[in-house]
Amino acid sequence: MADLRGATVVLGAGPVGCMAALAAARTGPVILYAARNTQGQSRVDSVPAPLLALLLEFGVHPAEIGVTELQDTRIASWENRDPVVLRTRAMAHVMRPELDLALRREVLRSPAVTIVHTLDPHASRTAARVIDASGRTAVSAVRRVRPTEPFVARTITATGQFSRAARAFQLAAMPDGYVYRLGTPASLTFGIVAPKRFHSAAVVRKLRQLGLGWILTGLPSPETMAAGRSGIASVQWSEGPHHPIRVGDAALARDSLSSQGMANGLSDALHASENETDLWRRHKEERQAHLTSLIREIEWCWCGSSSNWMVYKTFLRGHLDAMDAVSVRNGDQR
Repeated sequence: MADLRGATVVLGAGPVGCMAALAAARTGPVILYAARNTQGQSRVDSVPAPLLALLLEFGVHPAEIGVTELQDTRIASWENRDPVVLRTRAMAHVMRPELDLALRREVLRSPAVTIVHTLDPHASRTAARVIDASGRTAVSAVRRVRPTEPFVARTITATGQFSRAARAFQLAAMPDGYVYRLGTPASLTFGIVAPKRFHSAAVVRKLRQLGLGWILTGLPSPETMAAGRSGIASVQWSEGPHHPIRVGDAALARDSLSSQGMANGLSDALHASENETDLWRRHKEERQAHLTSLIREIEWCWCGSSSNWMVYKTFLRGHLDAMDAVSVRNGDQR
């Protein structure tokens, strides 16, 4: 059994957990609790370009995670059915699980980090601090808050050679949810986000019926693409004591519409190691801002009045109003 006295204990060995471990290893010993099988299925994710500099600082080169270029446009059918080309800040399309494996490699290279597969919860009380990077599971939380029927993302991925136009980030809203696609020169991911399971062929038919078939241009037949990640895509947050320190999705799992989950999670990991005092307050402020942003996106959406979107909006509005009321009461007490 690893000696936890005076060490930083990190729960979870995904990208956020590995980053938290690497950052904490700069100042002392780290115990990283990892499940035995953590490798995910292949897919492409979008992250802000500045994140590449942070990854490089910790030993992960852009080329090894599939980054050969930056993208600064997105094509979207959101406010209208007709697609619009939008200029965005520079984004990088990265390969998973290559990113996860690269960060895990750096953890294995660090002499200050010990990886364990079992952890005595009583012994962890002797640790200098405990960081919960267990993702949406949020093992240290008292309560997890999310919609009763959350949107679920299901991805399929193809390999090959894809043009720059084909690998651009593209998004199309539907009454039942939305679809998106993005890629690298060698891989293309198509995502379906909805409250219930849809067969890819049915989604293709629905897109064409809605006049959204443009998003299928240059896409291999979905039936030939390999099944990838599946998981909840709606916003979720956790409640409970401020210690252990929850970071990344364990604290606030952003709706996948934002494309900010990875970047914010890795930023959390650094803050937990460098300045944890105000991290919980930052999470509260970010949660309020994120819910406000999601409500605005639904209101702008061309099909935002559909039943699925309205149910989601009602959930968001109810919790946002409750948080605002608490903030007002706390302000009055001061």
